[in-house]
Amino acid sequence: MAITKIITYHFIKDKKDSFYDKIVGLKKSEFIRQINFLKKEYSVISMEELIYNFSNKIIPKKKCAVLTFDDGYKCHYDIVYPILKKEKISGAFYPTKFTLEQKGLLSVNKIHLLLTKFKNKKKLKLEIFDFFSEKEILFYHKKLNEIFLKDSRKHTMFYDDKDTLTCKFLLQYLIPELKRNKIMNSLYKTHVKKNQKNFIKKFYLNKNQAQEMMQNGMHFGSHGNNHDYWWEYLSEKKQKKEIKDSKEYLIKLGAKKDNFTICYPWGSYNNSTIKILKRYECKIGLTTKPGIIKNLKINSLTLPRVDTNEIKKEYIKKN
Repeated sequence: MAITKIITYHFIKDKKDSFYDKIVGLKKSEFIRQINFLKKEYSVISMEELIYNFSNKIIPKKKCAVLTFDDGYKCHYDIVYPILKKEKISGAFYPTKFTLEQKGLLSVNKIHLLLTKFKNKKKLKLEIFDFFSEKEILFYHKKLNEIFLKDSRKHTMFYDDKDTLTCKFLLQYLIPELKRNKIMNSLYKTHVKKNQKNFIKKFYLNKNQAQEMMQNGMHFGSHGNNHDYWWEYLSEKKQKKEIKDSKEYLIKLGAKKDNFTICYPWGSYNNSTIKILKRYECKIGLTTKPGIIKNLKINSLTLPRVDTNEIKKEYIKKN
């Protein structure tokens, strides 16, 4: 059987656009190179085709690639969508309900923006620890050591140094929700100083843009209501609400009911998640686990993906 690679994209940046500041992202020119490379080396298929293959146990004869875009950034509409439309490629997009409604900044992006303000990430780490007592700092150091010893690759942040990973782990889930939101908001106000209302309009895809993209063949799936939760730590009741609400919202916007897919926020899920997704007839579940699809025996609700940096390496190696 030919392999299938599901490729993960986030920010795509135009060199003329300074709006995204120092946020790490793929240049538009490199994205175009990757599209040309993938068209030559792979059969670039839609999410609907991937669903069909799994549903009908179809084994592709040629190696396939599926393009996925996480978090619902406006660059997906401004840059990605016109390129895909021109090339007659259907991408799979995973925004949150929260950002499509322009309600506020996701915590994942507050963290991104904070990281751009610290050349030395150790300084940010120390500022985070300033909010805690010595006893609490010892506790978090112990937790962090356990994570690094166990497997920091679990979170797919392969390209970050240890201090950057430490900041992300603390602000993503180690610190209790109310406390970490307070810390993030305080640090954001001190260091980022962007007007959130104006920034949100320029930063995120809105529902009208999403509807236009759907009407022109782009797939839209769920990324939860607001991305802030690690689902593996949520109760079954809260997980059900995240999944049910986000599915209903997407259908209301125009997504196909029978081709419901999900991309786990933070790549986080558990057995309860899978059980709920089956109840809501979810066809595909995307994780942050690195890997490729080698056969149809793999669980379609826990599919691995390939980072765009890996495609760049493949492209360079071929050329």
